[in-house]
Amino acid sequence: MSFVDVPSRGLQVFYLQNPTNLGAVEPFGSPIKALNHPLDPFLPILLLVHGTCATSELFHPQFNDPRLKHFNLIALDARFHGRTTETAPTETFPLDQPPLHSPEDIGEDFEAALNALGLGEVELSILGLGRLGTRVASHLAAIKPKRTKALILISPGTFVEQPAVVKGVTVDWLEQLCRNKNGRGDGSGRMDCQKDLDNYMFGTLSISQDIKLPLLEHTETRYGEGHSERDVTGMLHCFARQAPQLDSLARITAPTLILAPSHDHNASEKGYQEWKASLTGVPGGASLVNVASAAVFATYTTPTVVNRVVLDFLGRQGVLPQKTVPTCIQ
Repeated sequence: MSFVDVPSRGLQVFYLQNPTNLGAVEPFGSPIKALNHPLDPFLPILLLVHGTCATSELFHPQFNDPRLKHFNLIALDARFHGRTTETAPTETFPLDQPPLHSPEDIGEDFEAALNALGLGEVELSILGLGRLGTRVASHLAAIKPKRTKALILISPGTFVEQPAVVKGVTVDWLEQLCRNKNGRGDGSGRMDCQKDLDNYMFGTLSISQDIKLPLLEHTETRYGEGHSERDVTGMLHCFARQAPQLDSLARITAPTLILAPSHDHNASEKGYQEWKASLTGVPGGASLVNVASAAVFATYTTPTVVNRVVLDFLGRQGVLPQKTVPTCIQ
């Protein structure tokens, strides 16, 4: 396993980099079998940013797709997610205060981690997934527009959630997530809102239990019995996010693709059009593509289609391997 220390953000960040031997999403705490490999300086970089409740391991269909071996693939676990841990309080976010981090705050975590990995100024493309991942990805593209070669936003939803959704998640879900965590004190506790999580992650999409259950079990073992309520609270706070700053979105100049899954039941055409209209700095405007039979985590539930669309888009933008000129740090 690979971690990078980011003391300025009080984090130890877990990351996957060109991994091999990566299987399906594992229950949290189980040994990860993946082995990271060095970056190929002649291949472009594609940074994968996961969504709420998820982990970098969710991208195993991308890491294992031979068509994407023409890219250096990197994914980081966000704060409150996966194997990344808070190691020390910071002036901005002391550990004894509520973890009310915005997606842009987590974007700054990612930027600091990229700097620690020596990739702060290296050209890359960014794929963001779900409400959290797309906001983090767009923040990274806005603060370093010249660095960003292409931007892909999958299921960004609406700028802000409806009040009923915010309450349902940050109050009702939080209560249910924590209610039975300790069980009888013998580790028997199970979270009470797995049905709601199933609905959020997969919507009404008819999908194999072999795909559903590993991610739901990861969520149970990551946030259930024995784990701090701070991580649960911080993870769910993304649903109470404020709208992004329009002047920040206007700084994005990279070619941008927005993918709208058909089974993202909390999203709307109006919300996707709002995202598209706000990316005023993108030459020719952002592209908006609807993806049939896909849910919020489309890279996980419908990887064959999504990977093809992503590759086609990157190819049209000229983000392809260059075997004569190094494209990333050596």
